[in-house]
Amino acid sequence: MKQKIESRPPNGIVDYLSLAITTFGVGYLPLAPGTWGSIVGVFIYVFIAAGEANVTVSIITSGHQSGNLTAAFFAINTVVFLLFCLIGVWASGRSCELFGDKDPSKAVVDEVIGQIVVFFFVPFVAVFFFAVFFLTAFAILFLSVYASNMP
Repeated sequence: MKQKIESRPPNGIVDYLSLAITTFGVGYLPLAPGTWGSIVGVFIYVFIAAGEANVTVSIITSGHQSGNLTAAFFAINTVVFLLFCLIGVWASGRSCELFGDKDPSKAVVDEVIGQIVVFFFVPFVAVFFFAVFFLTAFAILFLSVYASNMP
């Protein structure tokens, strides 16, 4: 149930930055903005995992050892993820005042973080990517049909 609060217009770059972080631009799309936010989370995962794969291949082909590379990636990913969570909490709290709602549907940072948490422990393999892509496409189609049939 929506709980309205007093809204205010954006005032300054900090408010616009918090809106950008909170919505990722897809929060304004029609039909299930949370689903679009989840897709952004999947693409962030794929982008990071592909970058890590390229770095790993570059290190191995240059003749260096890759012994502690997985641990280094895990440590870096953990720090970046925690920073992203803190920034997301700050931005979503600020955007609630701007949207005038305690849980605005335009704020999709929680869906993005949720997808990143899910994939945080999944190793990147092309098969996983295609499975995620097709499952996400199926979910979008299913939710679109389901949402259009709701009273």
